[in-house]
Amino acid sequence: MESQFCAEYNELRIQVQQFATALLDHARTSYELEIMLNYDLDSEIWDPGETQTLERLKLALKCKQKAFVAHPNVQQLLATIWYEGLPGWRRMNIFGQTFELLRLGLMFPIYCLAYMLCPNSSIGVFMKNHFVKFIAHSASYMCFLLLLAAASQRVEIMTISFIGEQFQVRIRVFLKHTYHIRVNL
Repeated sequence: MESQFCAEYNELRIQVQQFATALLDHARTSYELEIMLNYDLDSEIWDPGETQTLERLKLALKCKQKAFVAHPNVQQLLATIWYEGLPGWRRMNIFGQTFELLRLGLMFPIYCLAYMLCPNSSIGVFMKNHFVKFIAHSASYMCFLLLLAAASQRVEIMTISFIGEQFQVRIRVFLKHTYHIRVNL
């Protein structure tokens, strides 16, 4: 905003961004990196095992420090957080990852029921992982779209006409004899 010192301020801004990014290079362990990224002036010191708030990363995003956010150490930590529930996911080949996606996608109703009934069980804790939640939500949405498409195409009528009306008559006779229900033929 000040035209007199605009060049000096921009140079100082670039130096501060480079300093923050260079500070990430000095993190020797992922624990040190987690402490740096979770540091918050207003709250207590972050302890391992707590939910990661990533306050410094949020601040870097807000200040548009692309080099800080794109730093390999930060990206590795984000990938570790994202794939936390699936150890070895990144080392799997494409077929292993596809099989795992299909397994998670097809098992999502069972996982969701287990999570609703016992959220603190091993399956409930597994469902709290970010990537697993993403796969479950995606599979749920795909199931919804499939049911919506089936309802719009009147699949029940197409199924009955494909199977045949004789099958439908046999079902009605079976129900009539089994449950003594009056069925209009």
